[in-house]
Amino acid sequence: NSMKELASVMKLNGMRPGLWIAPFACDKGSKVARDHPNWIIRNHQGAFANSANCGKWFYGLDATNPEVRAHAAAIVHKAVNEWGFEVLKLDFLYASCLQGNGKYDR
Repeated sequence: NSMKELASVMKLNGMRPGLWIAPFACDKGSKVARDHPNWIIRNHQGAFANSANCGKWFYGLDATNPEVRAHAAAIVHKAVNEWGFEVLKLDFLYASCLQGNGKYDR
C-alpha cells in the first residue's frame, strides 16, 4: 500500500506523517459523486450545490446523512489506523454546511 509506505518512510526520516483530507467534499467527477449522488447537497432548485473554492467545482456532502458520517469516519480511520498518519488536516468542512437539503436533520 503506497500510502502506508509513504507514512512509514516519513517516520523513518524523523517526521510525523500528516495528510490533508476533505472528508465532507468530493470532486464532481469522483467515484463518490458517481456512486453516491444521494450524499450530495442539492440547492433549493434540486441541482447539486457548488462548494467551489479557488475556481474549482466540487460538491458538499450532506453531513446529516448517517452514511456520509460513516464514510468520513472510515476515511479518518483508514488514514490513522491502516496507513499510519499521525496528523490530519481536515479541510473544506464548510462544504457540509451549504444551504440546501439537510434531509436527515429533522
